[in-house]
Amino acid sequence: MSGHEPTTGRELWHWGTWNPTRIGHWRLVPSPAVGGGVILASGPKDAPVYAVKAGGSGTLSHKSLAWQSHVQTTEDAAEAAPSQNIRELTTDVPTPLFYEGKFYILNGRKRKLFCVNPADGAVVWSGDLGSKSDYQCSPTAADGKIYVMNFNADVSVVQAGGSEFKLLHTANFKDEGDGTRHRSSVAISQGNLFLRTGTRLFALGK
Repeated sequence: MSGHEPTTGRELWHWGTWNPTRIGHWRLVPSPAVGGGVILASGPKDAPVYAVKAGGSGTLSHKSLAWQSHVQTTEDAAEAAPSQNIRELTTDVPTPLFYEGKFYILNGRKRKLFCVNPADGAVVWSGDLGSKSDYQCSPTAADGKIYVMNFNADVSVVQAGGSEFKLLHTANFKDEGDGTRHRSSVAISQGNLFLRTGTRLFALGK
């Protein structure tokens, strides 16, 4: 992961890698997420989430990390950043969300959502979404709520913030005969939610 000067593209800093054994097919899906003075880098296949401190320069070492979710067996524990030692705090595909001062990290395979403090990685709450299908969407947010959609087009609404996980509602938007594995994130614009399934585009307003 690298940071760049926006007007020229000049590289300001570079950090990595979380592919310590240099596997050639080590694909990476989640985008970096920025908030609370850190940049989250999410490694694939149950790898940790790393929080790089913003404002660095040059080649950054693990000392530039504010925290990481857990330590992999391939890492030197003595060189690792402070860890919450929570192996389920990982995201293979969904990009983490920063919203109202917290990160929201969706473990799509475990079907759990985590609310995390950006400064130290402490988990404020986590909760099972009650889904029978995996998630590859990224969580989105508006009006104090988090929105996620699973492979089966079940859209769940979770209360943002607070001290405990609150699943507010789940509704299915899949048409009969639609065999699509739904991966679209819920898009939000001008007070509307936009949901794309294999057969339709829904616009939901207040």
